Amino acid sequence: MNNNPPDFLKEGVHVQMLINRGVGNSHKSSKRWVNKLISKNVQQYNKNIEILIDQQNHVHNADIRLYACINPRNMNEAIKLFKHKQIDAMYKPFLEDWYFHIDVKNHSSHA
Repeated sequence: MNNNPPDFLKEGVHVQMLINRGVGNSHKSSKRWVNKLISKNVQQYNKNIEILIDQQNHVHNADIRLYACINPRNMNEAIKLFKHKQIDAMYKPFLEDWYFHIDVKNHSSHA
């Protein structure tokens, strides 16, 4: 069986990765991916798949699986998502702390 997609499906920005699908690593927030590579053309795509298959063969773990997106990624959307996550990482701890203190003040004033 040939699992190699045709070259026209490899053009554009694609993500290829090894993912740990083991039960112990099934929690949503756990780091499931073992290695993630990005390609911009057919040659990079093919090379990345070779690298990941080689890594997969060295691990000898049935829970480590190779995934590759079939549709090209939209880099503008990826950049926007990255920036949103970056802002969340900067301000979320501050806002959670701020909301906690407001909540404590509100609860203590009703006592």
